[in-house]
Amino acid sequence: MTRTIDAKIGCVALVLLAAACTGSDGKSGASGEAGVNGNDALIRSTPEAAGSNCADGGKKIEWGQDANGNGTLEANEVTGSTYLCNAAAAAGAMVTTTALSAGDATCPSGG
Repeated sequence: MTRTIDAKIGCVALVLLAAACTGSDGKSGASGEAGVNGNDALIRSTPEAAGSNCADGGKKIEWGQDANGNGTLEANEVTGSTYLCNAAAAAGAMVTTTALSAGDATCPSGG
């Protein structure tokens, strides 16, 4: 019973202490110096021939920061890359359509 009372008193003390710590904000300090402008982030997309990266070809996407500020992503500025590959062509794929009468369970209005 004593521990329960001590815990309740401790909680009440914390709430009162937190309430006592509120007050108005002080004056704002002086602004600091302006920082150095950062580099632009660039992305480059180039065709990727069929091979080990993309069996049916695709695009190579590269990205990085324009360290020299010339607006072109150069090889030494590339920090990452990924491939967007073309889907494999389905050999001999065909589509067959069948007319459905109105009232069919799959297509109640027909189709």
